[in-house]
Amino acid sequence: MGEIMRSGFGKAVQKIRAERGITQSAFAELTGWSLSRISNIEYQRAAISDDVLRVYLRVLNTTGKEAHHLRKLASFSNGVRKEQAQQSEHPNMVALLRQFGKDLSPKAVAEIQQIIEKETGERVSALMFQSNKSPKKPRSKTKRAHLQLQRFVEVCILASQFRRGFAKETHKLNLEKVLEELAANNDDFDYRISEVLPATARGAFAVIVGETHGVTLHCEDDRYTKLTKGVHFCRHVVAHEIGHYVLHRDQLNSDGELVFEPQLLAQNSSQMIGAKGEIQQVVDTNEEAEAECFATMLLIPWEAFIRGTTADYLASDFGEQRSEVKRYMSYFKQPAVIEEFKKQLWELGEASHPIFRE
Repeated sequence: MGEIMRSGFGKAVQKIRAERGITQSAFAELTGWSLSRISNIEYQRAAISDDVLRVYLRVLNTTGKEAHHLRKLASFSNGVRKEQAQQSEHPNMVALLRQFGKDLSPKAVAEIQQIIEKETGERVSALMFQSNKSPKKPRSKTKRAHLQLQRFVEVCILASQFRRGFAKETHKLNLEKVLEELAANNDDFDYRISEVLPATARGAFAVIVGETHGVTLHCEDDRYTKLTKGVHFCRHVVAHEIGHYVLHRDQLNSDGELVFEPQLLAQNSSQMIGAKGEIQQVVDTNEEAEAECFATMLLIPWEAFIRGTTADYLASDFGEQRSEVKRYMSYFKQPAVIEEFKKQLWELGEASHPIFRE
């Protein structure tokens, strides 16, 4: 899927944006740049000129220390691009040595040489390392239309706990903020906005991919913009991919390839439009069923389902597809489901939860 993760410069400015409360969309408006241009800069697909760097420093209102750090990272990013253009075997390592090699002591140089000799079994004159790809894990093909009761409740509670870190129970979730803060606070997560996703996405506008150093959620620029404007099915698709990150992180070690099939909802061909004008989702594996449940319970806290609110109001108030809301409405009318929630919440030490007063 191209360069794996956001560059060091991209990570740093993303963190500063999060600290300033500036979303990527807001940053685009303040700079007058497109989301795709920002993505190209922060993923080393474009050089960071002095003019570009000055815009970042001005818009982010950086401190002297932050500005100095960003200048170093910008220089390194440009160095990596230069090595990539020359098709260096390991552009990051070569660029690192070019930028900081002059500061290495003779002892450090000797230690690097010893490591190379130990790894290769022979004396070498250049830094050459073999790739260390993680083994691919087979996809689960188990057909399963829905979750077992215990797992359903577990996923609902996990989604609710995750959601609390980003929004109050009665508030609509800002998914752009979720992605920004996830990327800022987790070294193993990033997201990338591109004009068009590669062919490996098989027509989907959002997919999550395991990489060498973590996972990346890829999203098309146009659909990401629609997500920020509240389009329900775009919100659901991205929430679904976040579900894979939270629930199935250990499976996302695919080294740049897809582990989970792209959502049909994310491909949304005209044949998938239902009578109500909503796009229909297909779920045929355990992982997809879990991610589907997580997506809806991330967008709408499960507690809202037991208050008797109609599907129309829940979908409108929280920004979720009505069909997805209706799928779970009947679950919360079953006494066995409520009892399982009470059981698991009690075991989690949440005896004060309002469900015990119902």
